[in-house]
Amino acid sequence: MNFFPTDDLKTDELVLLLRETCDAKPEKRWLPAYYFDICLPDMTKIGRCDLRIGHNDKTYVGGNIGYGIDETFRGHHFAAKACGLLFGLAAKHGMDHVFITCDPTNIASSRTCLAAGGRLVDIVDIPEDNELYADGKRLAMVYRFDIRKEVVDREHVRAIFDKYVAKLRITPPWDVKLEFVEDPEWKKTGDFKIDCDDRKAILLINAANPKQENLDEVIVHELMHIKMYPLDQITESLILSCFPEESPAQGLAYTQFFTALEQTVEELTKCFLLESGEDTEFSFGRCRGMKSFNDLYEGLKDIE
Repeated sequence: MNFFPTDDLKTDELVLLLRETCDAKPEKRWLPAYYFDICLPDMTKIGRCDLRIGHNDKTYVGGNIGYGIDETFRGHHFAAKACGLLFGLAAKHGMDHVFITCDPTNIASSRTCLAAGGRLVDIVDIPEDNELYADGKRLAMVYRFDIRKEVVDREHVRAIFDKYVAKLRITPPWDVKLEFVEDPEWKKTGDFKIDCDDRKAILLINAANPKQENLDEVIVHELMHIKMYPLDQITESLILSCFPEESPAQGLAYTQFFTALEQTVEELTKCFLLESGEDTEFSFGRCRGMKSFNDLYEGLKDIE
């Protein structure tokens, strides 16, 4: 089996540093495997993890993935985030699912499996010829993780980001960075954090649960929001100053403005990409099901 390069197994929070790879050992029913140190970006080692490629009776009981986080660094979902990176590596090997198992008494590991998107499919007796049995283990909870086919190609996303940051003239006025979100519970496809005073922004892209969306569209949509952020802030200030606090009129004005802003940004994004983009198979993203421009215009009549 060919092992893939692993230099891309990193986020702004974690780096998986390859220690070794091991070929299969059929006589022991061991599958090919990768072994990693889990490190912080400054290369402080905080744990370890491994990935076994393929499936057999031993991986069903012992899992395709093993992990451990040093006690000092627990409580930050580092194990679940490391698993998210390993899912991408498993997908490169053509795997559409992996198993992770844990002892029923290991509550922390069970929570990690759930946080990483697993579902409990079995509780099995550990065979006497399994190494886990020799360690005193008798039962294993089996969690299955279905791997999405649309794994984010990080280098491709970075290239798209750099391209449209330049085309939209975001820099040098703004300091904008790209960040991949590994949290399996994060449901958005894209979002941004912004510090208007210092003109700094972070564009967030979902890498743990990527959706079948045009990433050109997602990235340009968020960059358009950054371009329009001053208008966003001025209008919000006007709404606050013109309507009584927490009044129905203020609530309606807020709703109408931000709905119109979101729809406008999406329309500008599509128009821009029709001229400058390569992928014109547009989705409607978060604007799916929103009111039309005519509906939004008619709604303005309700503001007194």
